[in-house]
Amino acid sequence: LAWAGDGAIYSASRDRTIKVWRREGAGWATLRLAATLQGHAHRVNTLALASAHVTRTGPFDHKRGRDAFRPEQFADVVAAAAARHAAF
Repeated sequence: LAWAGDGAIYSASRDRTIKVWRREGAGWATLRLAATLQGHAHRVNTLALASAHVTRTGPFDHKRGRDAFRPEQFADVVAAAAARHAAF
């Protein structure tokens, strides 16, 4: 679990998703699912939130063989990570 500081709680899952939870009222009993972030290639083991409350992601997609991500330059890694982040 990770707390965003803006009232949202993020939970990681083995089903390759991140769930965003928000309270609808004053107490934690009103916690409801606000969004499901999909697109991760493998189970999500850990979460890290930036101080600006932005979910971060890396460039790698865990594909093998011909479809695997094989960057030739650091700029390729940065572009892939930025594309995955923009997809959220």
